[in-house]
Amino acid sequence: MADEEPRRLGHRVEAVAHLAGQHGAQTAVHAGLVIALLTGVASWWFGRPFLTSAFGHFELPLIGEIELATAMLFDLGVYLTVVGVVMLILATLALLSRRCVETGRCN
Repeated sequence: MADEEPRRLGHRVEAVAHLAGQHGAQTAVHAGLVIALLTGVASWWFGRPFLTSAFGHFELPLIGEIELATAMLFDLGVYLTVVGVVMLILATLALLSRRCVETGRCN
């Protein structure tokens, strides 16, 4: 009985870590979708077609003049969405693999 308790505790810790990893990936997917959508909708608010890019030149201390474009925000949204989805897929595959090994039923 005493030998079984650390094993169960270890599974609980791993389950919590797994859920935390999934939560972070889901947050990345949600944030990415919101950023990408708001980037497209923002152009409507200014009377332009959906996803019209705007840009400007800004002077930053120590860096100098840089160009920023709304397309960079859209790209950030797409990046977060793709990375989050890939992390969710990998976490799901890892969970399925673990269950396969633990149950011995690998089809």
